[in-house]
Amino acid sequence: MDDKEFLNTDFFKIRSNNVAPRRGRVLIADPFASDFYFTRSVVLLSEYSAQQGSMGFILNKPMEKENYPSEIFETFGEQNLPRVYYGGPVATTQMFYIHQLPPDILKGSEEILPNLFWGGQYSDLVQLIKSGTLTLDKIKFFIGYSGWAPGQLENEINRNFWVIDETNAEEALGDTTNLWKSKLQNLGPRYAIWTHYPVDPQYN
Repeated sequence: MDDKEFLNTDFFKIRSNNVAPRRGRVLIADPFASDFYFTRSVVLLSEYSAQQGSMGFILNKPMEKENYPSEIFETFGEQNLPRVYYGGPVATTQMFYIHQLPPDILKGSEEILPNLFWGGQYSDLVQLIKSGTLTLDKIKFFIGYSGWAPGQLENEINRNFWVIDETNAEEALGDTTNLWKSKLQNLGPRYAIWTHYPVDPQYN
């Protein structure tokens, strides 16, 4: 950042980056989001429609193993547990998943991005995992999802709650521990500075 940018107070304003939402892109939360689900979150849009609403899954909020649903333990056992994340505040008793199995291999799966799909027949999915066709590093489970009614997401973007970026299958299925920070840094200095804002501004 040069001196001219630093002295321009407009540079520090929280502002969306004017990239349109669509399936396969990610929403990156502004630094002041403070609820349980969306603080420092990166949300993969699995569905997007201005007319019908949108849904997605939080990529970087892992669930502690003690909070895994019993179905996960019953299906996979203690020694071979998959990665489970909080997907969002909607349908929090339901389980969803992203993976690399197209519908000709897993019936009912839907493409999000090249080599990245979501959903599909659960019983078939389990068999494909147990047979080794799908390894656990190529799938993530989510409890609940993030959802928006028609117009709601667009309103949040207009109010600068989110910036939007591209992603890919490798990133979505990889280690997302530092994803919020790295995505903002890759968007340039205007957004990289967000990573230095305190999670709770009162402690600044």
